[in-house]
Amino acid sequence: MSSFETPEILVVFRQSELSPFRQAELESLLQLNGCDDYKMEWTDINSAVTPFMILRNVCIDVMAKVMKRSSMIRDVVYLFGRGRDVRTAAESGCKEYPSLHARIPLLTSWSMRVETYGGKITPEEKNAVRSIVTNAVGICRDTRVDLKNPEAEFCVYSICESNPSHARYEA
Repeated sequence: MSSFETPEILVVFRQSELSPFRQAELESLLQLNGCDDYKMEWTDINSAVTPFMILRNVCIDVMAKVMKRSSMIRDVVYLFGRGRDVRTAAESGCKEYPSLHARIPLLTSWSMRVETYGGKITPEEKNAVRSIVTNAVGICRDTRVDLKNPEAEFCVYSICESNPSHARYEA
């Protein structure tokens, strides 16, 4: 648990290969934009197999500038939670970031993307993931889904491994 509530940033790279180049590009772009006090951590010990990196002590405004210049970064989102299954990932975010979680019932609109790496899931499985996340974080049933201009967009990323018991989720 964080001693102070500063959301971590999840960086999603375009490819899971070329890890030295991805990290070098990100480090140089962060420094170019005046960010020297950052911490980075791959979500897997073997950085060559994961498209995900976690950043700490980085302002989202700096990351917006980095995104404009990067050729290897696909997406940047606040990391709300993570775990071995969807429910655990969503519930960990509720515990880790209570003030962010407290704002969820106040949303007027939202959307949710469910993406997998290393495998595919069916549309039915994606709907089940959406249902688990909305129930776990407390999105009101009356809140409208807006795919074009949501007040909040939730992204659920899953790494599918050959052994399903090793699947990991980032929400």
